[in-house]
Amino acid sequence: MRSLTSGILRLIIVGLLALCGQRAVAQTDGRVLLVGGSSGGSSCLWATVDQFGVFSTDSGATSGSPCVYANADSYVATDAGLLAYNLLKGNTWVIRHDAIGEGSVSAGPVFSPIWAWLVAVGNYVFLYDGKSNGAIVRINPDLTVTQTYSINHVSSWTNVTATGNYLFFYNSQTGVYAVAIIDIAGRLHQTADGTTQTGFTNVAASRDTLFFYNRGSGAYQYGAIVGFSNAPGSANYDLYTGSTGSIPAGYTHLVTVNSNLLLYNVLTGAARVMVLPDSGLPVPTTQTLTLAPYWQFIVAAANHFLFYNTMTGAVTTGGVDRTGTLTVGPQVMLADGFYNVVATRQ
Repeated sequence: MRSLTSGILRLIIVGLLALCGQRAVAQTDGRVLLVGGSSGGSSCLWATVDQFGVFSTDSGATSGSPCVYANADSYVATDAGLLAYNLLKGNTWVIRHDAIGEGSVSAGPVFSPIWAWLVAVGNYVFLYDGKSNGAIVRINPDLTVTQTYSINHVSSWTNVTATGNYLFFYNSQTGVYAVAIIDIAGRLHQTADGTTQTGFTNVAASRDTLFFYNRGSGAYQYGAIVGFSNAPGSANYDLYTGSTGSIPAGYTHLVTVNSNLLLYNVLTGAARVMVLPDSGLPVPTTQTLTLAPYWQFIVAAANHFLFYNTMTGAVTTGGVDRTGTLTVGPQVMLADGFYNVVATRQ
C-alpha cells in the first residue's frame, strides 16, 4: 500500500504541474493511461478516445486496478511503448498496450535517480538532469531498454522540446538555443545553435514548428526548424524565427493536436485556440473561450484534447474543426486522484 507521504508528494507534483505549465506532447494513437487513484493510490486505468472524441474506459472501469508501474513518477510515450521512471529510486518499466488493457509490461534497468527531463523522439528517449548530464536510451521491440549515448557536459537548458524530427534546447535566461538530431545508432548530433529572445517559459511543438510563449508577459514568437544548404549534399538544420506578437499572460498549458494549439489557464479557465502555420506567416487566433477551471491534465489523444480534473475525477474531450473552433463534449466521472495522464504513440 502506498504511504501517505508518497501520496502527498504526488499531489504536490500535480499542483506544481498546474502552476508551472504542461509540456506539449506528440500525436498519439488514442490510447490513454491514467495512473494514481483516490488518495494517491497505486491504480492504473486504461482508456480510449476514438476518432469522434468519444471517451471510454476498458471494461467500463472508473477507478483502475493495481499495477506495479504506478510507483513511477514520469511516463514518456515512444513509438515502441511507454517508458515509466521512478525519479527517487531510478526503477523503470516498459509498457506496451493492446486493444484492451496494458498488454505487456517489462521491468527495465535501474537508472540514476537524477533525470528531470525525459523527452521522446521515435523510439528513443533523451534524459537530462537539468544541469550537465544527459543520456539516450532506445526502447526495443522486445521491451528491453538499451543505452546508446551519454554526455556529462550538457549546457544549461530550461526547456527541452521534441519536434517531429529533432530535439530543441532553449535557455530562457540567455536566449541561447540548440538544435540536435538523434541518428539511427541513437547518438546525439547538434546541427545548429544560436540566440533568440529571452524570457519564454513554454515551448510547444507541432511537427517541426515551434511556438514560444512568455507566461508572465504574454509575448510569443513563432519558429520552425528548417534545413539550409550551403553546398550540394549538405544541410544545416537551424531555427527560423518568424512572426511575433502578444496575447494575454497566464496560460499554464500549451498542447498541440495536429496544427492546432490550445492555450489554457488552469486557474481561470481562460482558453485560446491558435493555428500554427508551416511558414513564417502570422499565427492566427481562431477562437477565444472560457472552459471550466482546474483541468490539471490536458493531453493530445488521437485527434482530440483529453481533459482530466484530478480533484474531482471529471474527464472530457474536445475537438477542433476546420474553422479552428474547439467544441468540448460532456463530462464523464472517473475516480479522482490520478496524478499522471499519458497518451500512447504506438
